[in-house]
Amino acid sequence: MSSSLSKAEKWNLLKQDLDSYKPTEITLNEHFKVIFAVEKQIEEVKSEQPSQPDDPEVLDIIGVKDSEKSVLPSAREKFKVLIYALYPGQKLVLHWGVGIKDAYSWKRIREDLFPPETKAFDDLACQTTFLLDPSYDLLKIEVNIPFDETDILALNFVLKEEATNVWHNNGGSNYHIQVRAGGIGKSSGNDRFQKWVDDILEAEARYNSWTLMHRYHKVADFINSFPADSLDCAVWSFVWLRFSAQRQLDWQRR
Repeated sequence: MSSSLSKAEKWNLLKQDLDSYKPTEITLNEHFKVIFAVEKQIEEVKSEQPSQPDDPEVLDIIGVKDSEKSVLPSAREKFKVLIYALYPGQKLVLHWGVGIKDAYSWKRIREDLFPPETKAFDDLACQTTFLLDPSYDLLKIEVNIPFDETDILALNFVLKEEATNVWHNNGGSNYHIQVRAGGIGKSSGNDRFQKWVDDILEAEARYNSWTLMHRYHKVADFINSFPADSLDCAVWSFVWLRFSAQRQLDWQRR
């Protein structure tokens, strides 16, 4: 790539190159942007499976012997998560974990899958320092999810500017990269409230910044989404806030 190109031009070229992966771009300010994409690779695996029925009469009719088998193809997937940053500072850190079963939950990926410059933070997350990618003269992290990690649904992250200790967490909601289809488990109850109940469980359980103010805003949104005479809404709101008042739910979490 020509060194005469500006950072903005290199960024636009990167976006064009990633276009087939349907990337997501985050703009934090004019000079600080992040873009991520997921590259899926499918490998065909051949396995021997019986292709004929067990009934001897049927076998005679179609002329197939018991010992004959056919090789049937199946597929398995692996993923490459690409995260690039246009960043004017010296050191940028990705604080991240993977969503297993619940796409918005956090769990630290196993250590043999750590990208370069990664260290464990706790059981839920690790931290990776962005490295310069000479191809675009931009910062990059690449996370590889192999064939055997079939439970990983997503990658969740926040950003830390090391020099100033400034964190970017999407307004307390974290940033989210969906890798496979799937999400938080369905709760029981009236289908009319399904989405909201799942949203409440997600907000209360996931690993991110969370305060009483976040909860009160969420309760207000919940109440305003249903008619004023909705008994179900009133019951859910009461139980939710009752748990909060008894400190069964976090009042502040970082």
